[in-house]
Amino acid sequence: MNKPESNGEILTDKEAKRFWAKVLTIGGSAECWPWIAGGSHGYGEFRLRGMKISAHRLAYALHHRVLLESLKSLIIRHACDNPGCVNGSHLESGSVADNVRDCVERGRHAEVRKEKCPRGHPYNAMRLRSNGRAGRRCSICDAMIGRAWVSANRKHVSERQRAWWVVNGNRINKS
Repeated sequence: MNKPESNGEILTDKEAKRFWAKVLTIGGSAECWPWIAGGSHGYGEFRLRGMKISAHRLAYALHHRVLLESLKSLIIRHACDNPGCVNGSHLESGSVADNVRDCVERGRHAEVRKEKCPRGHPYNAMRLRSNGRAGRRCSICDAMIGRAWVSANRKHVSERQRAWWVVNGNRINKS
């Protein structure tokens, strides 16, 4: 196995030996190297100089020969989608937005797995709108809410607003 050796500045030889003893390096660099010691939520944890460090963050630092301090503002993501993997070639740095985008693209985000809106309308491409935050809105519910608001505020709705509603396929009875 061609495991990355310690980077003097990151780990001592003794610490590196202790770290790699907790990794199952089966297969080549294309395979996942699972962390076989303790952890949390599927991610490995390593005790280094009295502090708990995510094993994959330390593996990334070793593989890319960077100091742990330089990773503080970065998220270390798993290209292999395996949270227990500490193979440095499977790890990449990025932002929180990159991590969320990965999560959504791979179908692991809670919003992506929902099949119906809270009122029971099925989510599909024709009925889905982004709400600009981390959620989705149902266009059927939006239309019902919009019509109810216009009906309740009919006297205060301008002709321009009514025209917009008619053009966008929402029929409104003029008063």
